[in-house]
Amino acid sequence: MDDFYFFTIFIALLSFGSRKLSFVFSIVGVFIFLSILPDTGFDYSRYEATFEGGYLIDSFPFFKTHSTIDAEPLYLWYNAFMSFVLNKNFQLFLSFNFLVCVFISKFAFKEVSITNFYLFWIFLLPVIIPTIFYYSPRSSISFFLILFAFMKFIRGNYVLAI
Repeated sequence: MDDFYFFTIFIALLSFGSRKLSFVFSIVGVFIFLSILPDTGFDYSRYEATFEGGYLIDSFPFFKTHSTIDAEPLYLWYNAFMSFVLNKNFQLFLSFNFLVCVFISKFAFKEVSITNFYLFWIFLLPVIIPTIFYYSPRSSISFFLILFAFMKFIRGNYVLAI
């Protein structure tokens, strides 16, 4: 994990020169870190067990998991679905989940300056990224969907915000 914080410092310094390049490096770097970081032995194991417990069922909503975590039903369904699709590779799930959140944030910041979008991701690196993508991945989708709704709300798009 110390390597991640040195990576964060490198990205912060790089952002003084080129924010776009630092954004690209941060996205690629976080994807790689999530793919290779080891089990922490804390909640990570419980999230991994929940992910690996995903299975296909015959009725709606078609995917279910044996959960040992308290989480929203939509997250548990998403977790089971991704377990089935990714063939139970938890590290790949963490990385893919990160990319889904980047995609959601792109739509959330659609009307905002692209420079601010790059800075948003650079500022998330030191604390938020490890917390919601590694230590508590159930918070990641929720965080970015709420961010999306909030951004739409302040732009006056109330229907989409709801």
